[in-house]
Amino acid sequence: HAYCVSAAGSRYLIASTTEQKVVIMVCRHKPTAPELRDLVAQYAHWLAGHDGRYLALPDTDLRGVDLRGADLRCAHLRGADLRGADLTGADLRVTCLLGADLRGADLTGADLRNTCLLGADLTGADLTGADLTGADLTGADLTNTKGHTP
Repeated sequence: HAYCVSAAGSRYLIASTTEQKVVIMVCRHKPTAPELRDLVAQYAHWLAGHDGRYLALPDTDLRGVDLRGADLRCAHLRGADLRGADLTGADLRVTCLLGADLRGADLTGADLRNTCLLGADLTGADLTGADLTGADLTGADLTNTKGHTP
């Protein structure tokens, strides 16, 4: 079943099954730093096999957020606006970043193995030390990226 909840002015759709809860942000405004920290923490519990929530923030405004070192493996961030976000050392393995806007994002040392970056805009992003092994960069804009040689 599914139901909507509000938290600090944000609306989330929560779909639950006997195995997991899935949280999808349905509004397109930028979540506050505490909201984002809470969602990432709940996702970490879900990844660890505990009662937590899957992280799905499609088409969400995440400009300039601080996600340094965050474990975002397998998260759904399709079309997210991550311009100027700090993703230094983040674990983004197998994450869906299809069509995401990562212009000017700091991905220094990020783990992007097997990540879907189809059509993503990485213009001016810092990829120094990032692991892009197996990442799908089809149609991605890598103009003026740092630390990456196509």
